[in-house]
Amino acid sequence: MMRGIRKSKQLNLSFPYDWSNPAITDEALIINVLNRGIFVDICRICAYFGLDVVEGFDSSLSKPIAVNKSLARMLSNIKKGFVRAQA
Repeated sequence: MMRGIRKSKQLNLSFPYDWSNPAITDEALIINVLNRGIFVDICRICAYFGLDVVEGFDSSLSKPIAVNKSLARMLSNIKKGFVRAQA
């Protein structure tokens, strides 16, 4: 990370997830993005950290992916998009 630039700004996220904690950990950022459920931000963290890494935080979420149908659908669509982008 570039010194002085918050992660949410560096990743061009639409919400300032780190406004109260400029030294937010990657784990906390990913969990906050998934819990808020903004599609474009979820896409950006998946592209930056990797889909497998992001999905690995399922047990840390306030509502697990399997229960959160909207989040499950978003991650499925992102996965399909990544596959198409590689083709």
